[in-house]
Amino acid sequence: MSQFNTPEEPNMYAYGDPMAEPPRTSGIAIASLVLSLLGIIPCLGLLTAPIGALLGLIGAITISPPKKGKVLAISGLIIGVICFSVQGFGAYYAAQTVKGAMSFVTEGPSSALDEGFAGNYGAFKGKFIGAGATQSDEEVKTFIDELQSRYGTFISSQLDQSGNANAQPPIGQPSFPMSYVLTFNDGSVSASVELVFADVTGQQPGMLKKFGYIMIQDSDLGDLQYPPDDSGSSTETDASETPSQDEAPNEEGDGTDGSSDPS
Repeated sequence: MSQFNTPEEPNMYAYGDPMAEPPRTSGIAIASLVLSLLGIIPCLGLLTAPIGALLGLIGAITISPPKKGKVLAISGLIIGVICFSVQGFGAYYAAQTVKGAMSFVTEGPSSALDEGFAGNYGAFKGKFIGAGATQSDEEVKTFIDELQSRYGTFISSQLDQSGNANAQPPIGQPSFPMSYVLTFNDGSVSASVELVFADVTGQQPGMLKKFGYIMIQDSDLGDLQYPPDDSGSSTETDASETPSQDEAPNEEGDGTDGSSDPS
């Protein structure tokens, strides 16, 4: 045996093969995170977010050393689920809003008249905004009773295709009139109905689905409107009863009316 110990050779396998490639990040994990992050983009996220979440779930289950990327896969899974949930809820809310608006326009005052003919005057007024919402129950009853005496029991309402053929609702306006055909058990009659989608006063935020007025257009029996419009006649009366400056009596008696000056 030699007096000096021979130095041992280093064991390369104890530290790993220096020529071996370093562990790679899983492509599934990267794709999961990228697709999930794209889920932030409106509409596109409804497609990419669930795919990213699915890839993230697969990566979280299958990735193991020496491959890396399990954290990325879990992140992609979480982000994908959140983005899809938010966008899915937003898409559902938007779809329900559009569906409700279309139903409101198509059916017109049907729901309001159903409540009125059932005697639910408070619910009838709740379908209106402005003066129609603040009328007395007696005023509502007068309107409903007049409709019933003329045309019988209310059945349904539908859009008047001929009356709305050239109708172009103004873009950005909170309200606009539409023509409907109201069907009763004794016949049908045309009506102009103001549809209100926004409160210009700001007291009721968000999109509204209310009515401004219902005007029955009957050339034989006469027009009928709820709420009753008395502003026009009162304004004309006030204007006609107010003497103009030229017609005002001359209190000082300047002789222009044929009388002599007392002085």
